Amino acid sequence: MLFVLFAVSNAVSGNPAGPNDVPTYVPQSFDCAIRKFALKHAQDNSLGPVDIAWKDVADALQLESKCAQFEDSNNTLLVSADTASWESYNLFEGHSDDNTFYVDPTKGSDSNAGTITSPFQTITRGIKAARMLKGANKTIILRDGVYYIAKESLEGLTLTSADSNLMIKGFPGENAIVSGGVPLSSTKWSKFGERNGHTIWMSDVALDSIPGLRLDRERVVRARHPNGNPETMGLHTIPTGWVSAAESWLPGRAANGPATPPIEIFVGSINRSSSYSVYPFYTNAIGGICNGLFTPNVSFWCNPRNPRDGAHGVWNGSGGLVYNDSASLDDKPWTNETNGIVQVWHNGGHWATQMYMVDKRDIASKTITWSKGGFQDARASPEGAEWYVENIFELLDSPNEFYFSQEQKRLYLCFNGTGPPSGDFIATQLHTLLRVTGNQEEPVEHVSLVNITFRDAAQTFMEPHGVPSSGDWALQRMAGVFLEGTQGTVIAGCKFIRMDGNGVMLSGYNRNATIIGNTFQFIGDSAMAAWGTMDDTSDNGTHGYDGTKGDFPRYTLVAHNIVSELGLWEKQSSAWFQARSMQTSLVNNIFFNGPRAGINFNDGFGGGNLLQGNLLFNFCRESTDHGPFNSWDRQLYLVNQPDDNGNPSVYPQFNVITQNIMIANYQSQEAVDNDDGSGYYKTHHNVLVYGNYGQKADMGGHDNFHENNLYAYLFPVCYVDLGGGEAIPAHRNGFHNNTCIQGMDIANYAGVNCKDNASIPSFSNNKIYNPSGVTGFCGMTEAQWQAQGHDPGTTVHKGIPKDADIITMAANILSSD
Repeated sequence: MLFVLFAVSNAVSGNPAGPNDVPTYVPQSFDCAIRKFALKHAQDNSLGPVDIAWKDVADALQLESKCAQFEDSNNTLLVSADTASWESYNLFEGHSDDNTFYVDPTKGSDSNAGTITSPFQTITRGIKAARMLKGANKTIILRDGVYYIAKESLEGLTLTSADSNLMIKGFPGENAIVSGGVPLSSTKWSKFGERNGHTIWMSDVALDSIPGLRLDRERVVRARHPNGNPETMGLHTIPTGWVSAAESWLPGRAANGPATPPIEIFVGSINRSSSYSVYPFYTNAIGGICNGLFTPNVSFWCNPRNPRDGAHGVWNGSGGLVYNDSASLDDKPWTNETNGIVQVWHNGGHWATQMYMVDKRDIASKTITWSKGGFQDARASPEGAEWYVENIFELLDSPNEFYFSQEQKRLYLCFNGTGPPSGDFIATQLHTLLRVTGNQEEPVEHVSLVNITFRDAAQTFMEPHGVPSSGDWALQRMAGVFLEGTQGTVIAGCKFIRMDGNGVMLSGYNRNATIIGNTFQFIGDSAMAAWGTMDDTSDNGTHGYDGTKGDFPRYTLVAHNIVSELGLWEKQSSAWFQARSMQTSLVNNIFFNGPRAGINFNDGFGGGNLLQGNLLFNFCRESTDHGPFNSWDRQLYLVNQPDDNGNPSVYPQFNVITQNIMIANYQSQEAVDNDDGSGYYKTHHNVLVYGNYGQKADMGGHDNFHENNLYAYLFPVCYVDLGGGEAIPAHRNGFHNNTCIQGMDIANYAGVNCKDNASIPSFSNNKIYNPSGVTGFCGMTEAQWQAQGHDPGTTVHKGIPKDADIITMAANILSSD
């Protein structure tokens, strides 16, 4: 297969970024201009929640450092004149002050009447009272204070179909906090000793575990090496908080092959071969190398004949590492070393992180081996990259670190202050603070969560993970707020802060959920995730493609949310993730500061998704081969189309991506990454800044149309096909009426398979800008290529437009339909 492309060393690794996260060829004046434009556009169009802190957005855009002339003494950029409210969506019709119960964690008593003057003390008591009003609309109002749910139930709060038509909301103007932790109010600190010039304090605590700790609501870091706070450090900072490499990696469970061969799943009775050239069938595997690794025991990446990489692509995590002197680990033995956890980056592209429980450390051979783990990365490779080790007592040596001895039930703290530790200490305990659980036959209907702060859920990265579909992800089916079997759920105006797992999850059957006007910040994994449920195992897994039973999220609205600082633990994470879900609308959100893609579609299940009016930037800060948006489509699924009452079809509806601003900085490969086989996308009227490519296709990607977009300062090409299979001619891609500004000169403005004219995408009426005004196609000049009947109406322009002209183009495109 011949591709006339380009010679560029960073074609896989992302932008040739300078030290300030953007390509080195981008003028600082433009970088400043586009960031100011993004902020102003977000304000003028009321993106994000009503109480958004615009200063946080401006800081993330680095306006002060990027724009030497940036001044905001009058708050002209940081205050929005008009702010849309989620209340304008009329989400709560029918709710009134009737049937209302009040809860106050400090002034209430569960023996009270539940009125505003005689409130209950616990949310559990409020739910019990509300259940007595069967069928009626009812409201529980939470007064100011902290509700420690672990004190009420070790399983967290649970709402069932008996709680339909219930609203739980914080009192206006107050801060009702639902916490997954417990307060450590009876600590008695004494000195343990000194390390590195810092005093270690200790206190007995009547808990079985403390996976996370907060001091005055801020994170205290579990003892680790190298030292580092995951909220402020990573591969995008110096220092990173990671050991740069291992001397070598030890073989893992795949070294000797599976104990028993996998059950290889191939369903040939149904296919989508009329439009999918590489992934026309349903394939999967049960057991094999992955036997017992994932929950359920099924994975596309455990099939040695998977259509993506075959045996080369089978999960193959390592069994340990050999470190060298550069790791700077001393020779002191580790106490209770099997409590330790090693976190390891996926080698090549930094696609994910794997977490392993330490089995043994051998000081003489400088080896660390592990027992359990690796299931956080669906495509784990036999070698890792950067790594660190945590939860070892001997690594407690830096201020703001802690270690909890489960054996002694003793908390050790390197206090960042003088004298004995003081302040409010909270130990995280619960993975899930609130469950709303029904089923398709008896769903929980019209539950609303409004104006509540959810905080301090415990980390979940060592909990069971499954492989949701055929994308690269592995995921835990849990979150701080967990929805399953619901209709019409609303989460509005809430805050999710320092949730160490996923923030919100829609699992299995969910219809018409609305997540609107919320703030997510410092999230351990993904902020929001949707994951449908199929029958993956019965009859040797041959029903895993069948979604006609409807056990998946559909018609979800995600609007006016702000998400930042996510993926603190699991780096394969996003602001929004979905698998086996469809017809999601992502509208007017602001997502930034994440290690991987901002929005990830793990498969092409059903389609019909809308991305409109969002602002995404500062993604792929620690990884490559992605962009602000990423999708895969490696697996056939059968769903009812166009709605639940329609006929089964293996072909998805078109997805629409429109009127978004996506800044593909850091290591983003492109702004919109339609990866492996992705099909049925209409991407139009977007402002897509930076990246290697404009439109991308590979592995037979098809039916993707980019029209009326602005691509600013990308390099090398405006369109690329990375190979692995050609689109079927009747389903080839299209690139029309776009404006593409290449940051540097290159021989071609597109890279395609020039020997297969039938599959070459259709091109027309594009405007191409580069320094020389010269470009071509398939080894010809643009004029020669057009003379053969290709690419009508496309023009090539010498020189890069002025910054002001590019900003005007951007404004005009976003204001067009």
